Amino acid sequence: MKTAEVLYQDHFKLYVEIEDIISFESHLTSNQIPFYCNSEQQTLSGNETRYFLLTTDREKVDRLIKRHSIMASTETIPSQFEKDRKALKFFYKVMLIAVILSALAGLILNYS
Repeated sequence: MKTAEVLYQDHFKLYVEIEDIISFESHLTSNQIPFYCNSEQQTLSGNETRYFLLTTDREKVDRLIKRHSIMASTETIPSQFEKDRKALKFFYKVMLIAVILSALAGLILNYS
């Protein structure tokens, strides 16, 4: 539930990627986690929205982010790491498939 009360309590800032905003807010609301965001104050990159969340809810928010694969970061942990890791996993899978297909093609040509 969106409330400015969060700003007057012990809180932390979380930056959420634009493509995950609706999902993130929906999960916060369904889990009754109070938050505040001012969508008019975008970050410098313009690709993230800043959320203020209670420090007491930090563990709940962490679990929510991991469970739903929401791209988020703090001021000290950039979210680009997650994007890079996903891209690297995809690259390795493609390379593995290419190697397997090449090996199969080699075996087929040798037996022909």
